[in-house]
Amino acid sequence: MIRKSVFLVVMVALMVPAMSAQSNMKIIDFETSMTSLGLKIGTYSDKSMNGTSVIKVKSTEGPAGHGKALDLFGSITTDYPYGFAGLHVPLTKNDADVMDVSGFKGLRFAARGDGQSYMVVMITQAVKDFDDFSYLFKPTSEWTTLDIPFTKLKQLGFGAPMRWSGKDLKAIRFQIQTFGPPISHYEFAVDDVEFY
Repeated sequence: MIRKSVFLVVMVALMVPAMSAQSNMKIIDFETSMTSLGLKIGTYSDKSMNGTSVIKVKSTEGPAGHGKALDLFGSITTDYPYGFAGLHVPLTKNDADVMDVSGFKGLRFAARGDGQSYMVVMITQAVKDFDDFSYLFKPTSEWTTLDIPFTKLKQLGFGAPMRWSGKDLKAIRFQIQTFGPPISHYEFAVDDVEFY
């Protein structure tokens, strides 16, 4: 009986790390241009609104020299008044699909950058007027892992106010945008995007 109890305790102890490791959902580690869901990432800018902002990407070394990360750089103009550019990480295969992340606490990723303000933007099915839920952060020159709780996500306030549910997510975006003068140069790297 004692042996059986010891065996059960050992088995539970061995299972706990495995269960906690499965509690996160990896989205992309940038070893390739595909997400863990088999979807291709891409970039976007204000060119669709006759703007002239520029975004370029290159592969770079990840945190602590492990693997690859994605480096984004370019310039933001004000030919479109609120010039923008960013990285689009899709979570669904078509417009009808959504991803339910309400069982997670937030979004985690590694970031390195030039100290300027960037946004992580959560594209949801409910928001129709582009006032998406977002969080502002300023990456430093050293790789840092950022945990963004869903409770910290806010809309900018120009559209209809919505309530975050986490049940209708479509994509994650990493974006730089100007609310004032042009940005002559920006550079930001991202890696290891996951829900936690």
